[in-house]
Amino acid sequence: MVLIISSEDDFSTNEVIDWLLYRGVPFVRINDEDRITITRIGLGNHAEPVVYFELRGTIYNTQQISYTWYRRGWLYHSDALMELLLKDAPMFKDKLRNQLGHELRVLTDFLTARLNIRSINRPTDIFLNKLEELSVARRCGLNVPDTLITTSKMELEAFLEKYPNLITKNATPGVFVDDDETMLNTTTKGITRASLPEFPDQFFPTLFQHEIEKKFELRIFYVEGEFYASAIFSQQDEQTRLDFRNYNFDRPNRTPPYALPEAQQAKLLHTMQKLNLNSGSIDCIIDKNNQLYFLEVNPVGQYGQVSIPCNYHLDEKIAHLLSR
Repeated sequence: MVLIISSEDDFSTNEVIDWLLYRGVPFVRINDEDRITITRIGLGNHAEPVVYFELRGTIYNTQQISYTWYRRGWLYHSDALMELLLKDAPMFKDKLRNQLGHELRVLTDFLTARLNIRSINRPTDIFLNKLEELSVARRCGLNVPDTLITTSKMELEAFLEKYPNLITKNATPGVFVDDDETMLNTTTKGITRASLPEFPDQFFPTLFQHEIEKKFELRIFYVEGEFYASAIFSQQDEQTRLDFRNYNFDRPNRTPPYALPEAQQAKLLHTMQKLNLNSGSIDCIIDKNNQLYFLEVNPVGQYGQVSIPCNYHLDEKIAHLLSR
């Protein structure tokens, strides 16, 4: 049986499940909104540990699960039994809740470790550090943009002396802040000397990079040793030049398939192995001199924009991997 951990609104999960149904592969899906209850863990000298958990009234165990796909989300334990216990313990209620919460985390962490043995991605992949990605990629022989994180306007000005055109973006996957009426999100922005008056002398630690003059962008989906690449001709449209995620729906960027040279594949493979990732969406740039620059990898990034226009049929390939 395949276990899928995802979010309820993830389109890619639904597409992979369609292929599992077509192949007749049994599966169970746990969404972010779901809560499990670990009912039993067996440990001993002569057998592998077995974890039993309840989901929506059905009991499953780790021996039933042949493969796990951590698409999105996390495993969350129900707190119903904990709250029932706390009703009879009015003293130290908050401290007890905190302690019991730690106890449940030990159980879910142990279950997660069992599921990680045969899986595409792991929940902890979402904590990958973007700066560590750049550092590892450089050590593996890939080009990376010169990068500065600073709180000082003076240091930013000196960086602009070296590189007149910079970009700034988050050190994290992104910021999404919303209320009932408005949503704020972040994309890549250009920085030049003309931008300096907008900065105070000291500001929050901010990432700046040398803007690579690109020939085109690459979005590469990697899974289990295989690369599926798409070129993105975003530089020909001022709206998408710095960040193709500023989609031009009237005149979309061309996104044909791209054949990664073997030398570049080898360096990217080494990078993914060093980052301990067996799947992820990789962003790169090909510059005017045909040199590849590594930007980042998102372990749970969307891959439909690579799969659909390039006819890679990645949903079917992932279902095949899960069915092994």
